[in-house]
Amino acid sequence: MLIIYALLGIMVLIWSFSFVLVDIVIYFVSPMSLALTRFLIVSLVFILMDLYFFLNRKIRNTKIEDKKEKDFYSKREWVYIIIASFCGITLFFVIQYSAIDLIGPSLPALFVCLLSPVLITILALIFFKEKLTRIKLIGFVIATVGGFLLVTGGDLSTLTPKAPNFLGYLYALMSPLLWAIYTIATKKYPNRSLI
Repeated sequence: MLIIYALLGIMVLIWSFSFVLVDIVIYFVSPMSLALTRFLIVSLVFILMDLYFFLNRKIRNTKIEDKKEKDFYSKREWVYIIIASFCGITLFFVIQYSAIDLIGPSLPALFVCLLSPVLITILALIFFKEKLTRIKLIGFVIATVGGFLLVTGGDLSTLTPKAPNFLGYLYALMSPLLWAIYTIATKKYPNRSLI
């Protein structure tokens, strides 16, 4: 159990550096180019992993057809996959990188951490009829008030289009919404082992 918590801690540490690294790289590359580069690298890694598992099956002489569960997705599952891919991967990173470019890494990171759970809770209430416990409600209120104070500093004029960082704040606020849609969309279709 200790190893799991240590690995989770390392993951959070690495993830927290990503906002700062993006802020540095944005000086040299546009947000769209950075997101595209990231997707290309990840796609290459996934292709190599898929090739490895495919060859591994061939070496073990196991037939892909012998699997108990089919690897085909229904049309409805494909809709969820496309929504998740578009919102949680493509748009999310481009919007987040644009926000970091405009207002720095701190606020976009805080928005994703504070507001994503709030928005996921709201969407889970709507789509999954999940119950809102007292602890969730307290966390919901704290995160909402904290997010509001981070964005506005108590001054609602910062959310008007005339505010100097309006576009950066708008992008930063869109990031948790996109992540919440991604989370709900991936929860809608069953997890399958394709390996």
